Amino acid sequence: MSARPTPYGRVYTPRNQHPYRPPAVDSLADSGIRYIRLQWTDFTNLTRFRVLPLATFLALLESESPGVGITKAAFGLVGATLAEGFSVTGEYVYVPDTESLRICDYAPGHASVMGWFERKEPEAHMVKLCPRTLLKRIEEEEAAAASIEFLVGIKTEFVLLDSIDPITPASNGPWSSSAKLRSGSISTVILEDIAECDVVTGPLAPLQAADALVFTRETIYNIASKHGKRATFAPRLFTDECGSAANVSISVHRMDISNDHTDDNVMNALERSFLQGVLNHAPGPRGADAPHARIVRPRAGQHLVGRHVRLLGARQP
Repeated sequence: MSARPTPYGRVYTPRNQHPYRPPAVDSLADSGIRYIRLQWTDFTNLTRFRVLPLATFLALLESESPGVGITKAAFGLVGATLAEGFSVTGEYVYVPDTESLRICDYAPGHASVMGWFERKEPEAHMVKLCPRTLLKRIEEEEAAAASIEFLVGIKTEFVLLDSIDPITPASNGPWSSSAKLRSGSISTVILEDIAECDVVTGPLAPLQAADALVFTRETIYNIASKHGKRATFAPRLFTDECGSAANVSISVHRMDISNDHTDDNVMNALERSFLQGVLNHAPGPRGADAPHARIVRPRAGQHLVGRHVRLLGARQP
């Protein structure tokens, strides 16, 4: 039985990584926090929130049923239109998850927290459509039942714009060139401000990685706005230029590491099984992860997985 090739860079495993630790709720006032953004991200990838004064939020947590009312239409809104199958009638309770609490360095005096959508009656229980509930169920129930763990890291790429009509980038230059990061430029100042906010999104457990991504994007949007610029995560602004990506690195691990061996110098049986599961659902996810005609609709015989081609839907390490 052969061993894996010697890995390069730092090796991450669930055993050498520490989960995100939120600030204590009772320390928020001492940290200068005055407002809490109780936020969620819907199926159109739009982050929405309710802003509560800190005193109101603390009282809410101490109530018998902590949560705020959110219309059931929340998951069906596309712009100002309600998707078929949803109704404006009824209300969910959105319950704060203090394990996701984060200080908003980009908005002094503010902190943000994600939550869970629950039904009001006949008794409180999770709403199956809640995106965080869906991810938590996979992480805690299905993955745990299979005795596996995931680590997820997400690389965020974005473009800074001077204007959106016409689309005008704040800086221009070849791929990875120093021309895009000149000393004293507003782009450099923005990137330095973002870096100071600790926006690294992994490797973390799946739910924590998703929460960190939402926080990272809000950080980038807001710091760019503070400097009079617009940040966009659009995958391709110009047909003759490189696009932007949001690469997700996923590693799958057995809880019993004694069974985590490899027999083909590349992947072990668990990793091959996971990758096969991803491919079984291809090319459906391509419409979300790479919405460009030449990528979403591969030509006959074109592979969806490989080791060195970055445009493919999945890439082995």
